[in-house]
Amino acid sequence: MFGRLKRSGFYTKGNVNIDFEKSKTEACVVKKLVINGVSIQLFEIGRMIDAEPNKAAAGGCGNRVFAPKNNLLKDPIYLKKFNLDKKDYSDLISLLHEILDIGYCKRCR
Repeated sequence: MFGRLKRSGFYTKGNVNIDFEKSKTEACVVKKLVINGVSIQLFEIGRMIDAEPNKAAAGGCGNRVFAPKNNLLKDPIYLKKFNLDKKDYSDLISLLHEILDIGYCKRCR
């Protein structure tokens, strides 16, 4: 997971380009997310969740990951919004996970 420690960057996979910036104090807070030139808020396409809360330290997360909204990004309207087609969906989700998945973290608000 190369996104874990990166606070900002520009990543490309196939036809998908993502420019992002995370909070300087909280790695799971996304301040800027641009997919193929279209600025979007993370909550529009998914959210960050603790997939393994039973492994978390007090005040932390056991496995903080990006959880896309159920098939939302497969919707032709969203694909068109980002100038993508169905074959780009797996690249988009893969790249979002690489950038946003944090894993174990002992720091939360």
